[in-house]
Amino acid sequence: AIVLIAINPARQFRLANDSERASEANAILSAIGQYTVDQKGTIPGDIPTVTAEDISSTASILCAQLVPTYISALPVDPTTGSDPNDDGQVSATECTGTYNTGYQVLNTSGRITVSAPATQEATPDISFTR
Repeated sequence: AIVLIAINPARQFRLANDSERASEANAILSAIGQYTVDQKGTIPGDIPTVTAEDISSTASILCAQLVPTYISALPVDPTTGSDPNDDGQVSATECTGTYNTGYQVLNTSGRITVSAPATQEATPDISFTR
């Protein structure tokens, strides 16, 4: 294993980033699920129903609905996301700032999909639906 890491460290970093993306997309989906349960089946109203939309300050109020009650902070994609403090997450105090998590969300007939479109090694893109 050490030889493989030494031969191709860039690939190992890409795989690690994709693992982080999968974990974070699943965490966002779990937070949305918890919100939905607490709201007696009502999903957050601003999740688009036609085309997946970036979870960002300009297009979504998910941050205010989920943070910190259902998730401590919105995770930010390790390579394409941006947040006010550049610390890899959007906390409750940063929800009003400018951010783009790098993750996308879509509501298809009540089934929520959270995806990470900037994958580096994963094929197809990382996506979770509930």
